[in-house]
Amino acid sequence: MATRANGVNITTANLTTTVDTVGTSGGTYSIQIVNRSADSDCTVQLGLSATNSFEDARRILHNESLSAGAQMTYSPIVCEGSDKVLAQASITNVNFLLMGHDEA
Repeated sequence: MATRANGVNITTANLTTTVDTVGTSGGTYSIQIVNRSADSDCTVQLGLSATNSFEDARRILHNESLSAGAQMTYSPIVCEGSDKVLAQASITNVNFLLMGHDEA
């Protein structure tokens, strides 16, 4: 079992971003989401997909509210092999950090 940690900072609002592509055997992870804005609330989305599109994604969070300066953890996330973990936020400067273990 290998550890995995990867993250992204959202630099374009409402643009689907790949946080990471998990290992070929999948794994179990948690996602830390941090709204770094001091004055703007946001909504976030999180999903799993074989593509880079939310249209095909298995949604985990859909338009979840996150207050300015707030953070949340979503766990556990169980991924199939080679799933892409997709994120989107309604504002910039929102961080998504994936941490966990690949199965192989």
